[in-house]
Amino acid sequence: MSKPGLDQKTSTPWKIVEPQKYGDWNDRLPATVGSLFFHTANWARVLEETYRYKPLYFIEESGTRPTGLMPVMEVNSPLTGRRGVSLPFSDYCPLIERDAPWAGQGLDQVLAYGRKARWNYFEWRGRRNGGSAHRPSASYYRHVLPLDQEDKLFSHLHDANRRNIKKALREKIQVAFYRSPEAMAAFYRLNAMTRREHGLPPQPYLFFKKIQEHVVAKGMGFVALAYHQDRAIAGAVYFHFRKEALYKYGASDAAFQQLRANNLLMWEAIQWFSQQGFQSLCFGRTDLHHEGLRRFKLGWGALETTLDYYRYNFKQEAFVEARSKVSGIHTLVFGKLPEPLLRIVGTVLYKHMG
Repeated sequence: MSKPGLDQKTSTPWKIVEPQKYGDWNDRLPATVGSLFFHTANWARVLEETYRYKPLYFIEESGTRPTGLMPVMEVNSPLTGRRGVSLPFSDYCPLIERDAPWAGQGLDQVLAYGRKARWNYFEWRGRRNGGSAHRPSASYYRHVLPLDQEDKLFSHLHDANRRNIKKALREKIQVAFYRSPEAMAAFYRLNAMTRREHGLPPQPYLFFKKIQEHVVAKGMGFVALAYHQDRAIAGAVYFHFRKEALYKYGASDAAFQQLRANNLLMWEAIQWFSQQGFQSLCFGRTDLHHEGLRRFKLGWGALETTLDYYRYNFKQEAFVEARSKVSGIHTLVFGKLPEPLLRIVGTVLYKHMG
């Protein structure tokens, strides 16, 4: 029996491209459910320009459109080794391939390349609800809210969400959407506070600056901020591509948690996406043990599925399980650091964690 990626015959040649070099890359993406924001050239630019990852997008073409696509970034770190990831800091990046019950030729092509490039492993973040004979390296919940029935969205909310939205309105919380660098800077301030509370360093400011430059300023997302007495106390960053929207980052000032600004902010975003004709809002991934976050997402009426990640270890020539990168003593230490120092830690570490 041959190893994955070896001695595989393909009817159409696959090649490796950089999406940033295609002026019409996003238009060329197949109009399928599997074609998501994370496949776009905009996201590729964010990852490459922030962390200097090498884009390796494996495509099979028929005419002017790819019929197969597996986006990969090569991470080359002196701390965590060389590897391929599809894709770093992306919740879900499924392989696009015709007539493939699981992964087929696209995965074979990536694994063959990885052996030649001497990767330690390849991580693929892209399978829902199982469907593979291979064991996943990690599993998460994924929540998606259908937006096609605007008049029923509020009635589908759980009672706690409806109460919290009404409370925020009584407290005169104001929500606004922006595409400005100033709004992104305000969100970053909140994000740094929230990450510290969770015992984690914030992502580098450059990361959000590139999101602003390549995503938000290009009309593919926005920053939502909630205000109490002219002070931003909660925020979120949303992406969208075609008819699918994505809640990517959220943050808030814990001192104002009782005002329930996060709930009103999310509700305003849901209404906006529905009114603009979007078909769904994805809430991203949730750790299986994070019951509080899971309840928050289900509380909006979202549908729950399981999302599997896979890691192929080239030394073992097998799919293996992965360990959590940050937990235990790390979160205790990070939570004690002053916020300015924690920002420096995030700037140094995140490029090695993709």
